[in-house]
Amino acid sequence: MSYTIIIPARYQSTRLHAKPLQTVRGKPLIAYTYDNATKTQANRIIIATDHIAIKQVACSLGAEVVMTQETCSTGTDRVAEAAKRADLDNQQVIVNLQSDEPLLAAHAIDSLAKAHQQQGHFMSTLYYNNHDMTQFNDRDTVKVVVNKNHLALNFSRSPIPYGQYDHFKQHLGIYAYKRCCLDEYVSLEQPEWEKTESLEQLRALWHGKSVGVFQAELNHAPIGVDTPDDLERFDKHLELV
Repeated sequence: MSYTIIIPARYQSTRLHAKPLQTVRGKPLIAYTYDNATKTQANRIIIATDHIAIKQVACSLGAEVVMTQETCSTGTDRVAEAAKRADLDNQQVIVNLQSDEPLLAAHAIDSLAKAHQQQGHFMSTLYYNNHDMTQFNDRDTVKVVVNKNHLALNFSRSPIPYGQYDHFKQHLGIYAYKRCCLDEYVSLEQPEWEKTESLEQLRALWHGKSVGVFQAELNHAPIGVDTPDDLERFDKHLELV
């Protein structure tokens, strides 16, 4: 299986300033994510950034780096620009591994690339069956509703679908697409729905594109780092491993 991982690493972040450069135990967050990516079967890994400081750190890791514009509205827009600048083939499968997902298991990343290659959706992503229902009402935990054909019906920060459950489908912030679909994605109008929820995959749904959603075989939800509290949780996790 041949695929490329692109890690979008934006300098500005509303909830955690210069997030990719935040250090945990003397190591920047982007380094953890890159090291994790090297454990996958991807034949190429690119860090796409808009800031020279992130580029310098990425180069010190031995990573391939592509500079992108500061004005990219989402990680997918940044990945699309990087894929174009790197001259990736139109049929190349590309996995968008966000820089704030340092702990997503390599086998889950590989499984997404494989599923996308086999199914051929416009884009694909992962979910985790979360039994911690306290997170069901947490706006920072994104939920997904899926139909019987493993296609997304909706993503939201609100608790969906309405009702009482013993678990819910938590969306994991990782995406797969082909280069040709990325080029189409950036040409699509960005709907207010996407802006309100701050969920880039809603652009594809809004325009009637298929979004495949596959279960990640994980023992627990990976720690995504979006806030100072998340950074502290990540630090405590590293203390235990």
